[in-house]
Amino acid sequence: MILRKRPAPIVSEWFARQISAFLFLLPLALLGCAESATERPILPEQPKIDDSSKTATEAPTAEAIMARVENPEILTREFESLWKPWTGDLPGMLNRRHLRALVTSGTYLFYHENGHPKGLVWEQLQDLQKNLNHGRKTSEFVTVVPIPVPRDRLIPDLLAGHGDFIATDLSVTPMRATQVAFTIPWRSDVSEIVVTGPGAPKLESLNSLSGEDIAVRLSSSYDEHLEALNKKFREQGLVPARIRPLSEILEADDILDMLTAGLFSITIMDDYKARFWAEAFPDATLHEDLALEKNNQLAWATRPQNPKLTARLNRFLKKHRKGSLLGNILIRRYLRDSPQLARAISREGMQNVQQFQDIFEQYGKQYGYDWLQVAAQAYQESELNPKAENRSGATGLMQIRPATARDKNVGIHDISAPQSNVHAGVKYMRFLADRYFSDEEMHPMDQWMFTLAAYNAGPARIQKLRSEAQKRGLDQNRWVDNVETVTAHRVGSETVRYVTDITKYFLGYKLAFERHLALQELRARLNPDRAQSEP
Repeated sequence: MILRKRPAPIVSEWFARQISAFLFLLPLALLGCAESATERPILPEQPKIDDSSKTATEAPTAEAIMARVENPEILTREFESLWKPWTGDLPGMLNRRHLRALVTSGTYLFYHENGHPKGLVWEQLQDLQKNLNHGRKTSEFVTVVPIPVPRDRLIPDLLAGHGDFIATDLSVTPMRATQVAFTIPWRSDVSEIVVTGPGAPKLESLNSLSGEDIAVRLSSSYDEHLEALNKKFREQGLVPARIRPLSEILEADDILDMLTAGLFSITIMDDYKARFWAEAFPDATLHEDLALEKNNQLAWATRPQNPKLTARLNRFLKKHRKGSLLGNILIRRYLRDSPQLARAISREGMQNVQQFQDIFEQYGKQYGYDWLQVAAQAYQESELNPKAENRSGATGLMQIRPATARDKNVGIHDISAPQSNVHAGVKYMRFLADRYFSDEEMHPMDQWMFTLAAYNAGPARIQKLRSEAQKRGLDQNRWVDNVETVTAHRVGSETVRYVTDITKYFLGYKLAFERHLALQELRARLNPDRAQSEP
């Protein structure tokens, strides 16, 4: 099944803005921005060797892409609070009740398997959330929210206040240290090695890279270290290597996929990543004797003006870095069994969502929901198991009870099949939204959150909680930090977590599927014969 884009009925331009930023370093051919009719490849034509080490053809800037999105709106008030620039330190984050972690998606650090977020960083962030909430009241719980961004947006978006810290495999370099405050390293034994594909020249030393094309992401530490190598080449009278920019959307597996397909022949990669993917890409040759840098440190990062957050993360990472018991367990879990994990975080990793895509799309469109909203709710309800049942008699993907489905407001008598089960669940969602949450002042995404809460706890209870919120001087038409707070106090954490988890799954699905769609198109353009043979 090929992933397809469909219009999102209640999703505004915010996602267009975020996805544009997420994909902004795709080649000009993919973006359709080339001035001429000739498509430009990801690697430009070979230029004449001169004093410049980088190609003259640069990918479009984030500003250029962002400028094309006219009148950007905010998706929802909850996400507005997440993405809106804010640069306070830890006490303010705890008062806001969320910490925003900028992460990279599609690697062993953060990915989706069977529709559920997983990865080394994901587990670290879940542990960090538990650590932060130790001793706090349920109504004051703090959520750590992962926000996937392209690698070259990690530091700019951190400094701009769109995230509170960076949680990924960020190499500590002198240049980066002038911009951010690094935590203690969670790994300190990393070498950046040369990796070659079919048709690569014989390489006997780093000097063999003189005059060769080397493909890397320009935001990577590899680019910084290649520049240092080129400086040495010039001092020795050697021709600099030509640095070919790769799209910032590409991760290690994508780069090795393109390398072994012959789209370029030399790249640089962290040694542990190259070894991790070696079985999945046997045509890639690892030159562990040719290291651009050795003993690199990988760390998280904060803004320099946030010392309290940095100190708290350092205390946490002492128990979660390589060498600690918990750190070693996580690293072994995610780096020991590469073939299985390689399959999990490839395009097959979302198969459980994708197999129900047609159903989610059909009823999402019919009742005014983004199909990924339906998918996120189905995952929360049943982990996408169509045979799931609970003690109360709720059944299927949407965990709806037969009596509810038979009610005249839904009118579906057989919910045993996935299609009818999803139909009943989404139709019931639409009934709840229209009957109880149709206030003109209510934002569509607030309406969705209230409807989710009613699906979980019952509409009568949520209506009472809205009334109580109004009496307390809170906004009865806003879920986050308003009715949500009253719900946590009166009902407990279950309904609050239900809404929060589905919202996070929706955001994660949205970004993950956009990334898969972009990579499908990119691979099809660069290697059409291979793309046609893939599902």
